[in-house]
This record gives sequence, structure tokens and C-alpha cells, in this order.
Amino acid sequence: MNIKCKGGIKDEKNKAIIFYMLGVITFIGGLLITQPIARAALLVFAAIVAGYQVIAEGIMSTIQATRKRRRFSPNIHLLMALAALGAIAIGSFEEAAMLILIFAGAHFLEEYVENKSRKEITALLAMAPQEARRYTDTGALEVVPVTALNIGDQLQILNGAQVPTDGVIIAGTASLNEAAISGESIPREKQTGDEVFGGTINGKSTFDMRVTKSSDETV
Repeated sequence: MNIKCKGGIKDEKNKAIIFYMLGVITFIGGLLITQPIARAALLVFAAIVAGYQVIAEGIMSTIQATRKRRRFSPNIHLLMALAALGAIAIGSFEEAAMLILIFAGAHFLEEYVENKSRKEITALLAMAPQEARRYTDTGALEVVPVTALNIGDQLQILNGAQVPTDGVIIAGTASLNEAAISGESIPREKQTGDEVFGGTINGKSTFDMRVTKSSDETV
């Protein structure tokens, strides 16, 4: 059911973008026409087609907010639609269409950036290690969940393993790939006393570290 729901939402977004592009093309066509009635009709059509989704969202959001707050609470989308309607009423068809095109375009761009950021954050969380090799009081090693780590715990990081949380190297050296947090693909050489960050990958020899941040505070 969730898959169908997500698929339906994606289809709606794709349809809205297609209609937006159709609105842009219609707007350009309207600018090229000199016949007043045909020009006005195309520009109004462009505004409706390009902005139908944001206008619909504005109406629904306004209704929901008004019911919740028990007073009229217009959404910014609705206000933009009313401004465009006012421009049409006074014969400023080009301005009305341009207002909707700019606002709808900004809306789609904002959604794209948010979705991209959400996917990147999800990918980073998926990459985060779930277990760590922790030294016990006797010096033996035990494998524990990362969520069980405490500040001050001493860990062993094997060659090729991910650093489970932020800390400081207390023995050995490391060559860490920090691309996951900095975007820099060149490994950084670390030695005793240097800070290391959770999620980075150890590409050199095994080293020991002391935890300085809990897993929910790590980078």
C-alpha cells in the first residue's frame, strides 16, 4: 500500500512538472501572438496549466489551516493565485502568467532540493556502522552496538572498517576517507592525538581510538 501511495505521489509530481513545462511553452507562444484576444487566452491558459498544482495545494492548505485555527488563514500559494487573478481582472495577462510561472517554478525547485537533501541524508544514515569493537576493562575486545557506546570508551578500528563515532586516536595511525562528510575524496593521514569522525573509512592499518561523542551527536 505504501509503495502504491509513493508511486501515486511521484506520478502526480511528474504530471505537475509536465503541465508546468506546457504552461511555459504556452506562455512563450502567447508572447509571440499579436492578436489581443488570442494572446490573452493563451496567457491565462498558461497561468492555469503551469500553476494548477500549487494553486490546488494553496486552497487545500488554507481550508485545513482555517478549520484548525478557526479563522481564515490563507496559504502563500493561495495569495499568489489571488494576486494573479487580480492581475487578470485588470487586463495584465502577461504579468499574471509570469507571476504564476515564477512562483510555481520556485516551488518545484524547492521540492527538488528538499528531496535531494533527504535522499543524501538517508544515504549517509544507511552508511553509518551499526557495531563497534570495544575494549573491556580486562583489555579484551567485545562487539557492541554503536548506540551502546559511551564517552571515554576505547575502540579498535580495523583496516577497511568505518569509524563508528567521533573520537581521538590513542594508538596507531590511520588514513581516513572523509568523503562522506566533507566530499573530499583524498584520504587524510591521522596519527595519535588527531580527531576522527564517525562514518569515515579507515584505509590503512588498525588503530585504537577513544570516544569523545555519543553516537547521536556524531557528525
